[in-house]
Amino acid sequence: MNRFEGNRQRPDTLHAQAYLAEYRALVAQRDSLLDTLEDLQKGKRRAAVFTGELLVRRRAEGQTALLDALNLLELSLAERLQLIEQMPVGTQRTILLERYITGRAWLDIERRMGYSERAMFALHKRALVSVEGLLQGTGDLCMAK
Repeated sequence: MNRFEGNRQRPDTLHAQAYLAEYRALVAQRDSLLDTLEDLQKGKRRAAVFTGELLVRRRAEGQTALLDALNLLELSLAERLQLIEQMPVGTQRTILLERYITGRAWLDIERRMGYSERAMFALHKRALVSVEGLLQGTGDLCMAK
């Protein structure tokens, strides 16, 4: 458990935090599917030489299904990134990018940005309130630094 998880979460930011936190898991899923697709493509080339048309057709169907799943994952990733990019350039946006997109640890972000734990926690909360406003379509951004 990191230092931020021990703090009480505001109910109005839980959805935003969970939504953004899915980014790293989606990246892992995408990378796994890309590996599977690469293996399938390698196998397809070998299968075309050594097996009949039926196996090649089944591999093509599997490849199509993987590509469809990859497209959905890419859309989900792009949605989360676009959500953060809608925020004005500044500290809150940077915190969200560092934490949820690059996956940096809180202590690393604090050190890089020069904020105390308390200040980082407050900025993160305000950023999540802004994201929640964007998710709900209100467009309310918590503009305090």
